[in-house]
Amino acid sequence: MEQKKPNFIRSIKQTSLFILGLMVLNVLIKLLFNQSAFQDLKKAFLALDNRVLGIFIFLLVIIVGWIIVSLIIGSIYYVIQTIKYKKFD
Repeated sequence: MEQKKPNFIRSIKQTSLFILGLMVLNVLIKLLFNQSAFQDLKKAFLALDNRVLGIFIFLLVIIVGWIIVSLIIGSIYYVIQTIKYKKFD
């Protein structure tokens, strides 16, 4: 079986899409099965004096967390793929 040489950028892209999928799945599960937590979050946002700033900070935290987790897990995935590639080479 011919194995592709590991590429760091491809590893980061694959991992970031996987992490994004997990985050979306987690939100959907909370929306469907834990609606009280979603309602509490909605009430907290509506109670804010500056809603735009609150939403901006909320989105910024999600995006920065996604990037950091993707980089960490993508790097680990790349190292594992490199070790596997060298083992079969």
